[in-house]
Amino acid sequence: MKNKLFAVSLITLTCLYGILAAVFILVAIFTKFPITYALLISIGIIILQFLVSPAINDFVFKHFYKVKWNAELPDYLRNFIEESCQKHNMKYPKIGFIDDGSPNAFTYGRTKNDARVVITRGILELLNEEEVKTVVAHELGHANHYDMLFMTVAQIVPLVLYYVYEILLRTESKSSSSSNNNSSGYGAMIGLIAYILYIISQYVILWLSRTREYYADSFSVEETQNPSALASALVKIGFGLATGSSREKSKVNKGSNTLGINSATVSKGIALGAYNNGGVSKQNIINAMKWERWNIWAKWYELNSTHPLISKRILAISDRCSEFGQERFIEFNEEKTESYVDDFLIEVLISVAPAIIFIVFAILAFINIENKPLLFAGIGGILFTLSLFVQLNRTHKNKD
Repeated sequence: MKNKLFAVSLITLTCLYGILAAVFILVAIFTKFPITYALLISIGIIILQFLVSPAINDFVFKHFYKVKWNAELPDYLRNFIEESCQKHNMKYPKIGFIDDGSPNAFTYGRTKNDARVVITRGILELLNEEEVKTVVAHELGHANHYDMLFMTVAQIVPLVLYYVYEILLRTESKSSSSSNNNSSGYGAMIGLIAYILYIISQYVILWLSRTREYYADSFSVEETQNPSALASALVKIGFGLATGSSREKSKVNKGSNTLGINSATVSKGIALGAYNNGGVSKQNIINAMKWERWNIWAKWYELNSTHPLISKRILAISDRCSEFGQERFIEFNEEKTESYVDDFLIEVLISVAPAIIFIVFAILAFINIENKPLLFAGIGGILFTLSLFVQLNRTHKNKD
């Protein structure tokens, strides 16, 4: 498993750096700009960030999130971490505890031997012992797979591409405004190409992040030999993140959305739909999966997230239940009985309607500034308010 993840990561990084090399070749051929400065600055920033970010994060989490380092853990959890670290030749990680009812857990650091694993009170309150172990094992998987290192190296590419875009367009703009304009226009064209590749590389990195989440899940399954517990934990945590299950406001969700075991902005539908009367209902999970599996919005949310949809993770975990003598956590064999395209188009229209109404009636009011502008402003205000109401109602509608 670890070798396969390494191969996937290496191929992805090779492709990303191949794109970057192609841009530098274009710059070298068609412009006279010393682009190596941008490369050196970008790499320097990333290396500096990589070296000092754990210490900075330690400071931030200690002073802003009141994390308690090396806090006392339950015996079952401390023993599990010790055994897992010994098995994988890892140093016992620095453990942080945040007194926050929102369930979350995350890992950061440079390598597997200086990893920090942080858990919240919500994890220990919402999950049972087996589920807690699967969550912590997932975080240990990130450390064992050197995810922090690989993602740092990958993030150099979009940063450099954006620098190239900014510098070339700025240089081209100065050249165009100069009286001695010898610009060939290649700088602007290459800058635009760099910007497009910057956007593409960002999505490649998000894909790589989601891929590494699957491998961290797989590591957890093999360490605990309890895939059902991990699947159940993911749903419970998703519910807690989506609702803010504790009464107090949680800063952790906002501050660690990309670090946590689940993203608070992804899979809200399945998490809310699956939870019933204080427990996880498998039939409700299946019903909620329909939206995630078939609706275009769900695919869009996932495309822009560091984490896969919960439904996909649960199905991948369920595929491994038989290896450990368990029944599949979820058997999703539902047939798609309707098209969700119409729902998607309606939701797109509802989401952009307030902006369209505001712009159209603002223009009409301005055009008729001398002839009843308040009439258009009033009608626009009413329609704008109604569109917001429809949008709010649609957003909070239960999806089956």
